[in-house]
Amino acid sequence: MGTKKIAPVTLQNMLENAIKHNVIDSDSPLIVDIYVEDNYLVVKNNVQAKNNVETSNKRGLVQFLSLYRYLSPRPVVIDQTESHFIIKIPLI
Repeated sequence: MGTKKIAPVTLQNMLENAIKHNVIDSDSPLIVDIYVEDNYLVVKNNVQAKNNVETSNKRGLVQFLSLYRYLSPRPVVIDQTESHFIIKIPLI
């Protein structure tokens, strides 16, 4: 496959997003899986949504979509189920 990359701070932003939007405590840990699949970096976390997120501007994912539209012909894939939030970032 050779060396593949992602844009700077992409992974950090994905982890911060998971932390910001989910309840985390000792009884309900946030579980984040990070792996490569089909030439994508996949960040998957369990959903334990906070009732409100005081610092959310609702633009973080839109900015990633725009950035990767410029960097790669392959799309960012976002999938949310009742139990998991999954974002797939194309490796470049």
